[in-house]
Amino acid sequence: MDFTLDFDEATGRHLFRGELGVYTAHAVQAVWLNLLQAADGICMDLAGVTEIDTAGLQLLLQMKRHAAKSVSFCNASEPVREMARLVNQEALLEQPDAVGEG
Repeated sequence: MDFTLDFDEATGRHLFRGELGVYTAHAVQAVWLNLLQAADGICMDLAGVTEIDTAGLQLLLQMKRHAAKSVSFCNASEPVREMARLVNQEALLEQPDAVGEG
């Protein structure tokens, strides 16, 4: 698994670092679902995403659309923003002015 996930107590965000793709999506999904079970919602900071493919984007969409709790994705890295732009899913990501609200 080429990713890490840390919690930033100062911002209340979960900091994802690494690859979000076909080789990590299943493991990432399991970790994120565990987080959701233990919290009312999560704010996932995606600044550390180094690579994303369609499997990673599908996971973001799935978590956002099917979670029974609040899920937000903020501070997206350029690869994440570009992937979202390519498939017209930019609304999936919080806009920069909302980042401080996490």
